[in-house]
Amino acid sequence: MLERFAEYLTDRMIANETIPREKAALYSFGLLQGMRTILEAGMLLITGFLLGLFWQGIVILLSFVMVRMYAGGYHAATVGQCAWKTWLLFTGVLLYLKFVPCHPILQGIVLLAAAIFMYWKAPIQDEHKPLEEYEIKKYRKKAAVFLGIDLAVYILGYLLKITDLSRSIVMGIVMLSVVLVSGYIKNLIRQK
Repeated sequence: MLERFAEYLTDRMIANETIPREKAALYSFGLLQGMRTILEAGMLLITGFLLGLFWQGIVILLSFVMVRMYAGGYHAATVGQCAWKTWLLFTGVLLYLKFVPCHPILQGIVLLAAAIFMYWKAPIQDEHKPLEEYEIKKYRKKAAVFLGIDLAVYILGYLLKITDLSRSIVMGIVMLSVVLVSGYIKNLIRQK
C-alpha cells in the first residue's frame, strides 16, 4: 500500500513537472523510505506515550539513532521484521526504564562497556553493504563523536540530578549495544 502511494505521489510530481521522468524510481524509493520512517517513529512514540514515557522515549531514540547511523549492527531480513524487532526492543527498554530501578554506578558500567565494544568493533558491517577501510575509519570516528555527545548529556543529567534524562541515555545505549552485539554475532555465525 505504501509502495503504491509513493508511486502515486511520484506520478503526480512528474505530471506537475516537479521532477524528471527518468528520476521516478529514485523519488519513489525516497518517498517510500520517508513514509516508512515516519510510521515507525510514530509507532515508537505512541508506545512511549501509552507507557507514560513520551519524552524519555524521544531521548532514547535520539541517543540510539545518532550513534546507530554510523555504528552499524544487526539488520533484519525485511522491512517488516526490522520495524517489529525495533518495536519489541524499544518497548522492552521502556518497560525496564519504568519498572526497574538502576544504580548510577551500574549505568556507568553499562556505558563504559558499550563505549569499549563500539570503539573496538564498530562499525558492524552488513553482508549486503561491505565497507571499505576508509569508510570504517570515518564511521567509527563519527559514531565515537555521537557516543561522546550521549555521554556528555548523561553526565550533565547526572550532575543536574535529572535522573530520567541520564537513565534514558543509558537505555538508548543499551538498545544500541543489543543491535551491535546481535549484528556482530550474526556476522560470526555467517562466517562459519
